[in-house]
Parts: sequence; structure tokens; C-alpha cells
Amino acid sequence: MKRRCATVKWFQQYRKIIVSVLIIVVGFLFLFPFSLKPKPSSTALFDKNHNLLSAHVSKDEQWHFLSTSDLPKKYEVCLLQFEDRNFYHHFGVRPKSILRAIIQNIRHGKTISGGSTITMQSVRISLNNPRRTYIEKVREMLLALRVEVKYSKREILQYYAGNAPFGNNIIGLEAATWRYFGKPPKELSWAESATLAVLPNAPGLIYPGRNHQELYTKRNRLLYLLKEKGILTEDEFLLSIAEPLPEKPKKLPSQAPHLLQYLAPTSQGSISTTIDGVLQEELINMIENKQTILQDFNIAILVTDLQNGHIVSYIGNNPFLNSEMGKDVDCVHASRSSGSILKPILYGLSIDEGIISPESLLPDIPTYFGNFSPKNYDQNYAGAISAKTALSKSLNIPMVYLLKDYGVGKFQHELTEMGISSLHRNSKAYGLSLILGGAEVTLWDINKLYTSMAYTVLGKTGSIQVLADTRTALLPTTMSKISIYHTFEAMKEVSRPDKEGNWQFFNSSEPIAWKTGTSFGNRDAWAVGVTPDYVVSIWVGKASGEGDPLLTGYKMAAPLLFEIYSKLPVHNKWFSKPNTSTNAVRLCSTSGYIATSFCSSTHFEDLPAFTPQKRICPYHKPIYTTMDEQFTISRNVENMVEGKLMNYFQLPPMMEKFYAKNHPEYVQIPPKKGTQENDAQIEISYPKSEQHIFTPARKDEEPDFIAEATHKENTTLYWHLDEMYLGETGDFHKMGIQCSLGKHQLMVQDQNGNEAKLVFYMEK
Repeated sequence: MKRRCATVKWFQQYRKIIVSVLIIVVGFLFLFPFSLKPKPSSTALFDKNHNLLSAHVSKDEQWHFLSTSDLPKKYEVCLLQFEDRNFYHHFGVRPKSILRAIIQNIRHGKTISGGSTITMQSVRISLNNPRRTYIEKVREMLLALRVEVKYSKREILQYYAGNAPFGNNIIGLEAATWRYFGKPPKELSWAESATLAVLPNAPGLIYPGRNHQELYTKRNRLLYLLKEKGILTEDEFLLSIAEPLPEKPKKLPSQAPHLLQYLAPTSQGSISTTIDGVLQEELINMIENKQTILQDFNIAILVTDLQNGHIVSYIGNNPFLNSEMGKDVDCVHASRSSGSILKPILYGLSIDEGIISPESLLPDIPTYFGNFSPKNYDQNYAGAISAKTALSKSLNIPMVYLLKDYGVGKFQHELTEMGISSLHRNSKAYGLSLILGGAEVTLWDINKLYTSMAYTVLGKTGSIQVLADTRTALLPTTMSKISIYHTFEAMKEVSRPDKEGNWQFFNSSEPIAWKTGTSFGNRDAWAVGVTPDYVVSIWVGKASGEGDPLLTGYKMAAPLLFEIYSKLPVHNKWFSKPNTSTNAVRLCSTSGYIATSFCSSTHFEDLPAFTPQKRICPYHKPIYTTMDEQFTISRNVENMVEGKLMNYFQLPPMMEKFYAKNHPEYVQIPPKKGTQENDAQIEISYPKSEQHIFTPARKDEEPDFIAEATHKENTTLYWHLDEMYLGETGDFHKMGIQCSLGKHQLMVQDQNGNEAKLVFYMEK
């Protein structure tokens, strides 16, 4: 009783001091908790299954990957058994262990043991490993108490494993696992987990490649402890100690260095992506196997999975080139000449605009557009060809005519609206060459554009994703579902002949809408493919911009395209034809334009409902002929008895010239009765035959001079310069001429084939 009273009296006497101390302790622990500071991290890129793709060292030249997953169970067990068996049962400090360590150190005259908990070691790591002293040890103990208040045990363990040194310049479990074993932490074996558990104990002295035997002994001692505790079976123990230690750090993967380069400025630390690591490796192996063909060409590849919008492969360049060949350039985002890769876009937009249907005939004849004279790849002319066939054969001249009708400025605007971000010049600077590669585009934009088109037909939300936690909205295509469907149908029929006879090898086990492109001077080779499941986009060229005869879309890019599709899952399905927002339009089966009463054969085609077709068939005309159909005659009262009315399919003279060669069924209109073929129906009034004309000072778009002609009847005249088509005139026959210095031939024809021609000379 006396003792109790004495205790109470003592407490009352020192109550203020005791309360003050308690307040200080509580404040120390709870009001001013200590924050664990992570080490500077490397930028590391991981695929969708958390396999490492590529990485950069941290700013302090260390390999340190921030962990994005929980600690593997095997490693956690090994770590706790080796470092801190009572980790989950203490408050950051084990006084008994500290006392034992002090006694051992005094007995041996040097530091043998630290007695630190994992919490205390975490504090030491956060403080950048200060010099070991007893005062520093006390400081670590006090800070460990504060850490235990602020963080959960799981967070402390995660911090330690993610920031502990593992020898060499390796920090953290994630980096150590990849550097020493070339695998993610979740795949560690018991032996590998034990190796990594003992490494931070003396990382400067013992690590793979240094003091090998000591590391081997420490690892096996830990494995034996695990067996003794019943954590490992006898067989697991024997198999584990039989595993060899890594001899030295492994080289880190470098499967997507350009994607890392692209993402690093905005996404630091460990970056999780949608890349399929297996496919990425297969495509890199494909490039390696084709090095004898690819030679010193740069290459860029994108593959988008349309089921989820994930970019599953991103190859920014040929990894087997030397650095001086532009190996480090990310060609996915490099602006390059588009070649023919934009032709399908013009085709689809023109259907939406009501300018054409898939079967509409377009001119395919030698043509001048001012000083621009496009040529087809095969140097041949069809005279007139359907828009669908012109696209599938990638003919240049019909597509230039189509762009002329659609409008260069309008086409440029639509491309920009749909996400082509590199068209910075005005439309006059591009001109009609815009459709043949006169503009520069990036593979990234091309892939997004064709992905957006596929999404539109599939009725899906337009977005893509390369970061695992971030979606990028696509600019919606301005094309309708039905026009895109017709575009893909034409692209599916691609059959441009190959002079080497190799085109037949580009067969696929599934239907693919695809298009190639080759820029002027053979500087860029493109290919893009679309199925309901994947969009594949490819660019091949030289980062320096040099041309090469081998650089064509069908020689370089197309074979890669089909090989990539052979590595993707095959579903053998195709886009469903849209049945909404369409009109069944009656078309002429020969010309592809709106049928008239003069068209002998018609059919119905589903076209966009919101835009009426703008052109009726211009080629079927009623012609009054003699009864034997040998001559055309004027339709008047006197001739009605001896003549009859016939419907003829009549093309303009230059179109007719080439069209008739390939269409034996084509019937020309009979000559006019009572006239000869060249009975002075046409007269060229300026220039005169053999005239010398001096080139005036003019702007690029202005003509050198204005040619004039007359015709005995009110009819259309067709103008040609050096057998290249210039255009047509109606009531007043004047045509601006722009040409080079030297000798030229001017020819004017009417619809009946009558013509006038002369030679003139341009001089300075």
C-alpha cells in the first residue's frame, strides 16, 4: 500500500514531464512522419504482359526500373527469411538484434552485423547510405519508427525491394531480375529468388561476376534454411542448388527503342504499353531474315488491333543498320512523300461527293495539266477506265482527273480534318501532284487514318492505344460507311501487274484491302492493309532521302505486308455492306454514271443517301443514221424517211483511240454523210503552222499563249499538245498553252473524229 502511494506521489510529482515527453513522442511519430525517397528511375518500356521491351539508364547512370506489380511470393519469402524474419511483428526496430550486433562488433573489433530491420535498411537507402556510426544507427532507429507510422508493411517491403542495391549499377528487384536473369520477377525460381535476396547484403563486394563462390555459398545457405523450415521440399532444394549462378549481367532487350524514344518525354519511369512482345519479336526476326533484300533501307511498321484499338507492334526503324545509316531515327513519325497511299481517300470522298460511283469511267489518256504531265507506272493508257479499276491498278492519270474534279484545296482540307497533320503549305503549292506524292505524310497519321476508316465501317468508337492506361481519340473520318466500304472493296481487288511476275506470290489466306505507294524518284515505298481485325502500315526508304530503283511499294513494302498478316490470327471475315444511309441509284452499266433513257444496260448501286449523283451518263447519245448505219445524217423532215435513230456509246476522240484497242465491242459513230473525214470542219486560227512563238515573262500558273480554233458546227472540241490531252472547249474555242522550249504539235479534234493539227516552235 505504501509502495502504491509512493508511485502515485512520484507520478504526480513528474506528471508534467511525463505528459510532455509523451506529447513529444506522439508528435515525433505522427505529426512529423519520415518519407521514404525513391531513387532516380530509368525509363523502361514493357509490353502488355509486362515483359521488358527497351530501357534507358536513369539520370545517375543506374539501371532502376520502378515496379508496377506486387512482389513475387518466392522472393518475398527468401528476403524475409534472410533479412528480417519478424518483419510483420515489430515496429521498425528490434532492440534485441541491435544489442546482439553491438556485442558481435565489439568482440571482433569491426562491424560484423548491423542488426537492422528491413525498415531501418529502407531508411538508410532513403538517406543515400550515410557512413555507418552508432549515432547514425540511433538516427535510423528513430526514423524507422516514424516510417512504420506512415507506411504499411507492404509499402515498406515494396520500397526496399524496389530501391535496394543489387551490385554493379543495378537498383531494385525489377532491374536486377532483367539484368541477371533476363526475365520478369514473376518468373523467378527459388534459386534465383534466393540469389536476389542475399545480394543487397553486400552489393559492392558480392554480385554475379564478382566473388562468385561467396555468392554461391550464401545463396545455398539460404536455400538450406528454407528446406529446414519446410518451405522447400527435398527435391525442390536439390534442384535449386543445382541451378548455376549468372556469370555477369545480361544485355537488356531493345525491341522497341523508338517507341521508348517517342513516349519518354511524357511518360517517365516504367511504361506499360499495349505492344504484343511476341509479335514484336517475330517482326524483328522477319526484318533480320530479309536483310539481304532490305539491304541498307530504313523501315517503319505499325500494327493496330481493331478489336480493342491496341497498337500491338511499333517498329521505328531497321534495327540491323549502322548508326550512320539513320538507325536511330524514328521513321514512324518522320514526314515522307506519300506516293499513291492517299488515292483510296480521294476515291471514297469522291463517292460521297456524288462525283463518281465505283464504276464511273475516268479518262486515262496522255494529258497535260499546265506544266504537269502525270504518267502511269506501266506507261500505258486505257482511254477510259472505271474508278474502281483505276484505284485497284493504282493508275495515276485517272486519279489526277478525279482530284481535278474534286478540288485540291477541298481534298487538302478533308485530309487535315481526318488527322493528316503535315499538310502545312497552301493548296496551290501542292497542285494536282498532291494525289501522286506531292505532299509529305507520316506513317503514324496514315495508320490512324485507315484505322479510323475501318472503325467507321465496323461501327466502333474511334480510338487507339499504345499506353496501357491511355486512349488516344482518333479524328473521325469525314467519309460515310458506304463510301469506305466501296473503297475497301476496290482495294481488295488490287492486282497491279509486276514486271518480274512475282505479284501472284502476294496471295493471302484471308481477304485484305491493301494499297501500295511509291514516291517520285523511288525515295519511299509504302503499303497499308486493312481487315476487320487489323490495320498494318509499312514504310521503307532511306532516312537520308536518297532514291533507289528497288524502292517501290510492290517490291519492298507489299511482301512485308503479307508476311506480317501471315503472322496474325486469321478469321476469314470481311466488312459487312452498310444498309443504312444509302440509296439504290440506277446507273449506266457501261459508264457508271446516272443512267439516261439512251443507256442500253443499267443496274442499281448502293451509294450515299445524303449526296445526289452529280453526273448523268455523258457518253450515250442518240444518233440519226442511214438505214444501213453507214453514215450519220441530220435529223430533219427530209431525212426521216431514209434514216433511223440509234443509241451510241461515244467517247471523246483521244479516249476512244485507246479505249477501242482494248474493247473490240466498241462501235464508232459512222462518219457524216456527204463529208470527208477532214473536210475543213476545224480550223486552228492561232498559232499558225510553223510559227515561232517567244516565251513571255509569266507566273508559273499562267499560260505561254492562248490558242484559238473554230468549228463549222456548235460542238465540243478536244485539245492535245504533243499527243497529250489538254482539255475541252465549248462555244468559244480558246485554250491556254504552257509548254517547254522547242518544237511542238497542236491538235484539235471534234466528237466525230475530225481533226486539225499544226507544228509550232517555242523560243526565248
